Amino acid sequence: MVNNSPDQPVFRSRGRYDGKPSTDGTAQMRDHGKLYCPANTDKCEPDRETSGVLLNTFIWGSPVGKLKVGETWNLSLDAPWELGPPGRQTITVLSLDAKNHEVTLKREGSGTGWFDDDRHQMKVKCDGKEYEVDITPGETHWTGISVFREGLTISDEIIETRKLTISSKEFGTATINERQFTILDQCPPELL
Repeated sequence: MVNNSPDQPVFRSRGRYDGKPSTDGTAQMRDHGKLYCPANTDKCEPDRETSGVLLNTFIWGSPVGKLKVGETWNLSLDAPWELGPPGRQTITVLSLDAKNHEVTLKREGSGTGWFDDDRHQMKVKCDGKEYEVDITPGETHWTGISVFREGLTISDEIIETRKLTISSKEFGTATINERQFTILDQCPPELL
């Protein structure tokens, strides 16, 4: 962390993401984690990551009052995000550790439509032939458990399942099931 401002913290980070080049840089988070702003630019974008650096109120909402175990709140996700479409989800407080300022939350939700940065076509193999097919997303369901310490993401596990209709003139049409997951675990200090 370069600047631990509670309203606009600045982080130095390195990241790897399947299918994309690694990243290395500094960024500021704004608007309760909803905006990601690369350093030395005035260009900010909505943070739609499944497992962001901070507890993002777009993904988690804002509970009212003091948290307690078993408390739930509902959240409408009005835009697609990294591992889900617009939809509804329920957040549940699973545990609290007041001494370490830590909370464990469960999220479960569903929606229909495209994910953020979703692909609209894919290649499939059938009977030894490869086909380029169009994708139409169906209903998605997700569930996951995350741990936050003082607003920072310590660990996050989430799995989504959804129905997809794939089609092309040459291939025909089929309905398939997709499953994706994210596992973000705390790194032991001795490995840092």
